[in-house]
Amino acid sequence: MNLIKRFWTFVKESKYELDKVSWPTTKELWNATKAVIVVSLVVGAYLGAVDALIRYFMKMLVK
Repeated sequence: MNLIKRFWTFVKESKYELDKVSWPTTKELWNATKAVIVVSLVVGAYLGAVDALIRYFMKMLVK
């Protein structure tokens, strides 16, 4: 099987598989995006606070 024929077979099979995908609605997509942003901010704030505490205690130990 030559390379071009294999490539087009791959493209056709990929399109067939993508047609079976259940894509999210716009509302679902925005809700998921908002959730990712909120979780990222919360985790960032937590890690920032832990970093600040560790830095504070390390400065106290070094003095």
